[in-house]
Amino acid sequence: MEYSPRNGLPRVSRVDAGTVELVRSMGTEVVSSADLMQYATQRWSPEQLAGHERAAEKLGRIVNEAFTRIGQRLADGPTEFEIAEFIRRRFREEGLITADGPIVSTNAHCSDPHYEPAPEGSSVIAPGDWVLIDLWAREDTPGSVYADITWTAYVGDTPSERHRQVFDIVLGARTPR
Repeated sequence: MEYSPRNGLPRVSRVDAGTVELVRSMGTEVVSSADLMQYATQRWSPEQLAGHERAAEKLGRIVNEAFTRIGQRLADGPTEFEIAEFIRRRFREEGLITADGPIVSTNAHCSDPHYEPAPEGSSVIAPGDWVLIDLWAREDTPGSVYADITWTAYVGDTPSERHRQVFDIVLGARTPR
């Protein structure tokens, strides 16, 4: 049945709870179609997997370069937009493409899931800031698959207790139970 226990895979959950209850009341075990659906509709070719892995490796390098650039330019007050432009330039140099993004945000902007810095209104990155970089791209070849990573950092030597608490909450939410 197109059902995902506890809505673990929302794309698979197409059956309402009442129908699941009705079927179970007849003594039938409801089994998720997630594995079958993934096998039938979401398989990558070996070339797509290899391209995804190459793109992910490049994104990892680029995000590290972006954080390094923030540190190197800290005295000049780099902006969110400047770092986003740096990432876009690096995408072009690495043969990666994306329809939009990346997200480079500080502090309150980090809570906006669709924030994309613009030349006007972009925050200056300064010591004590929380920085989030979310970047996604794929190789510029037909059928290629996106890679996507999100990293955060604290600008400074020692994050505040509040920064550590928030980081630990997010880390805990990612850990399977």
